[in-house]
Amino acid sequence: MKKLALSLIVCLSAMVGAKAQVIVQNDGFWDGDHILVANVQKSGLVTLKGRNLDNEHISLTLKKSEKVKGEYTLQKGEGEAPYGCKWGCKVKYIRQGDTKFLAFYVDDNTIGQAVVMTTDNLINNTDQQACAEEEDPLSIISSRLLNQHHLERIHPEMLQTMANDLRARQKRTIVEQTNLQMINYFISSGRAASDIEGDGCEEDAMQQNPELNKIINVRNADEFVAALGSNRTVQIADGATLYLTDLLNTKEFFEKPGRAWRGEYYPERTGAEELAVSCQRYDGRQLDIVNMHNLTIKGGKSSSIIISPRYACVLNFYGCSGIRIENLTLGHTEEGYCEGSVVYVEGCEDITIADCDLYGCGTYGIEGNKNNGLVMERSIIRDCSYGIMCLRGCQSFTFRNCDFYRCRDANLIDTDEACLFLSFENCRFAQNQGDLFANRGEVTLSGCKIYHTYPNGSGYGLLQYKGKNTSWDISDKPLTERVIGPRK
Repeated sequence: MKKLALSLIVCLSAMVGAKAQVIVQNDGFWDGDHILVANVQKSGLVTLKGRNLDNEHISLTLKKSEKVKGEYTLQKGEGEAPYGCKWGCKVKYIRQGDTKFLAFYVDDNTIGQAVVMTTDNLINNTDQQACAEEEDPLSIISSRLLNQHHLERIHPEMLQTMANDLRARQKRTIVEQTNLQMINYFISSGRAASDIEGDGCEEDAMQQNPELNKIINVRNADEFVAALGSNRTVQIADGATLYLTDLLNTKEFFEKPGRAWRGEYYPERTGAEELAVSCQRYDGRQLDIVNMHNLTIKGGKSSSIIISPRYACVLNFYGCSGIRIENLTLGHTEEGYCEGSVVYVEGCEDITIADCDLYGCGTYGIEGNKNNGLVMERSIIRDCSYGIMCLRGCQSFTFRNCDFYRCRDANLIDTDEACLFLSFENCRFAQNQGDLFANRGEVTLSGCKIYHTYPNGSGYGLLQYKGKNTSWDISDKPLTERVIGPRK
């Protein structure tokens, strides 16, 4: 087997337009309740110690990354990890203009807490925090980085209004982008305020908003589409195969509130209305999920969603955020060309695909246009007729512990120059036919195994690689099994 070494390039911050920087001795940070002061050690450890006006103390230890400038790892301490994070989570020092803060990540793409750099004292920071909490939240979401102390005091319905306001903006500043991630996290995790005094707000948040985080069990296509909406988990029964095509051809089912029967192009796709749409394509209809947020679609054991039209996508998301697709097999019953991927996302944020099997004969496993933040993990893309994925203007896409095999014919991983921060971690590629990488931007390959023969190792010279421990074998070797994909 011939192996080709892959060159390294300097890693960049995963947040577009932001500059990474390191914490220095005696830097001060405000988390909404405490001022934390940095003690930087030569070993690369940073201890953040602080207190609040009630003389309650806090201490955190961060370990500086040896590879990525401005990135740290939260080291295990006593009790529970702070800010809803986990011990070992990623922490980034983000700097853009005068905005400087530590971003604590609750998952790979979601900031749960922003700890803002400050040179002021504890009393003044506490007073400023109190003043901000008295203002209309909508008036400050663009000018001030929020924090968990502040978010805990905002009514869940107002949080949803704030999130909708930020999502409607085509371009967001670093402050707006970070605030939206934290608000989405608070809503989806159930950490939103549940005991606010005055105006009857002392009721539990779930009582005030019964849609928030509810679980709906479904057994068939009718129940599945009817259950779709924001702030919920749609749980598909064990062994259920949801064949959507018959339902998508039933016009009267989609002529009800929250649904729509539309041609190929329709204005609601770029609006703000939450809809489940039966959309006409060349040889049939597809399901469009429009403007839904914090929605999980979760399969049981051996659950699947399939469609027949060859030129339709199985699941389509427009203007959505906080979407999770988990433990499902998704695909077409017949092979198509030109159009008809398995999962299509456009204008979306924070998409997760976990423990899934995306199979042909869809043209691509994943197709995306102008999205920010997708994580695919422990999943498979296989047997697609055009390639593995086609991405345009997509940023911060991560594929982790995934297998890609037996896809063919066109550019297998096809991206344009507007795609930034595309990474593959511990992924495997095998028995694919075509140019494996046809991108015009950077890609990170870390710990990957590539078995590829066509043509002549496939245009890897077009690609800027960064990462390490990736091997490329000029062979058609099949993959051995490993524990990924849907649970049987």
